[in-house]
Amino acid sequence: MGKKRAVKYFVVDAFTDSAFKGNAAAVCFLNDDDDIDDAWVQSLAAEFNISFTCFLTPITGFEARLKQA
Repeated sequence: MGKKRAVKYFVVDAFTDSAFKGNAAAVCFLNDDDDIDDAWVQSLAAEFNISFTCFLTPITGFEARLKQA
């Protein structure tokens, strides 16, 4: 069984100007020191059971990464 960890997240309405409309999206904030792998990210996204899940990490320096699953 994997290590339990707390994840700060919000579920937002995407592609709309009105509450409770549009598409639901989960936005997860990860710490820079979180040791995560693709399987863990995919498991967490499946747990939300909504169409879109986004994972954000702090940017250090001038490097940014985009990873699509």
